[in-house]
Amino acid sequence: MTISDVISLGQKIVEGLRKDDLLTQWMAHHVAERMAGLKHVPAASLQQAEDDLSALILRLWEHGRSDAFDEDPTRLSASVVRAVAKLDPEPGEPYFRAFGFVPRPARTGTELDEYLRLALSLDSQVRRLILSLVTYAAALAEDRETEWIQQLQKVNADPLLLIRDLSSYPVDVNHDQPDRLDARKQSIASQAAAIRDLLKPVARRAPSTPTSTRLRQRSIDEDEEQTG
Repeated sequence: MTISDVISLGQKIVEGLRKDDLLTQWMAHHVAERMAGLKHVPAASLQQAEDDLSALILRLWEHGRSDAFDEDPTRLSASVVRAVAKLDPEPGEPYFRAFGFVPRPARTGTELDEYLRLALSLDSQVRRLILSLVTYAAALAEDRETEWIQQLQKVNADPLLLIRDLSSYPVDVNHDQPDRLDARKQSIASQAAAIRDLLKPVARRAPSTPTSTRLRQRSIDEDEEQTG
């Protein structure tokens, strides 16, 4: 991070601050004056002046972006990060961890084990689909907020830093590649179709009479046979 990067961010912040609020406009004027006055600071005091100005600009961004702007310039990226924080993805483990501390279902042909294996398979595939949905949303946010995100990356304030840790999110995004979002969308559709196909056999097996009703009827029939 260089002082020129921070000043570029400061200029962008000053330009975007609300024009209908007296305090916000005073802050914009104050930051603009500090940036303009930096070139007149004596060499002996320059480093301290740069550090103070950098801290002021970054603090203004961190604490003022939700109120000092008409709307947060990175609100889309922030919404994706909030979603990821709730989902808390951790690679390598089933999303719901249904079998985290017990033996896996046996590889037998019983209905019970078959349904448990299906649950485990769904756990894995749904987790991948969720990850794809989140990273697609992040790609959309980055596509629409590119200018701000690129500026913030230069001052180590990347709003999508958490998303970039996800294995399926590209590190280098080519915004000039028109079909990159379409490819992600197609991948999501394919994953959703695979989950649908996985559930089809279960849907076809659904009994017309609820299991609890059938069990109660069987118990009644057995009682009648014993009394008869």
